[in-house]
Amino acid sequence: MGPFPHRSPPPRRPKPPKRPRRRRDPNEPQKPLSAYALFFRDTQAAIKGQNPSATFGEVSKIVASMWDSLGEEQKQVYKRKTEAAKKEYLKALAAYRAIQCLHAHSCCEYSLSHSLFSMEPSPHPGHNESGRDSGAGDSPL
Repeated sequence: MGPFPHRSPPPRRPKPPKRPRRRRDPNEPQKPLSAYALFFRDTQAAIKGQNPSATFGEVSKIVASMWDSLGEEQKQVYKRKTEAAKKEYLKALAAYRAIQCLHAHSCCEYSLSHSLFSMEPSPHPGHNESGRDSGAGDSPL
């Protein structure tokens, strides 16, 4: 028993509800691997071949110690690969987001001919001839 046997432990706070995870789009580009992850992927098989009974944690410790002892020039090889992959990823991500934006707005009936500066009445309910929301922002303040 502890120094205060008559005390009970403090009540536990209830855990906050977990947010549902956002579903990942299978068409979204994958983030590039870090330099260490590339090194890990390259060396893991060799270490596992030398130590077939090693657990994943043990292999991870061996790879981590190898990474720490690796020279800066050798690390730069992996860092350059990561930078190149990151550039490709950013290009692919920009293209993916552009396509998503087009898909999101393709269902909209509102065409460019009905811009805010158009003199034609808006086909959308709640808009007046000037293209502003009716009743919204009519006060001078």
